[in-house]
Amino acid sequence: MGWETFATNFIRFGGNVAVLQKLMGHSKLSTTMKYVHVDESMKQAEIDRMDALDV
Repeated sequence: MGWETFATNFIRFGGNVAVLQKLMGHSKLSTTMKYVHVDESMKQAEIDRMDALDV
């Protein structure tokens, strides 16, 4: 598994981006985010999560 797959799946399955940054050994969050690829299903999951909060 490559770093991009790892990073994307880590976030997809609820991982914390700050923890991902440390796991990958990056000093800057912007470097970590270059490895995360947000797709349509991830965006929809977050919209659904917010809808469920009913705020």
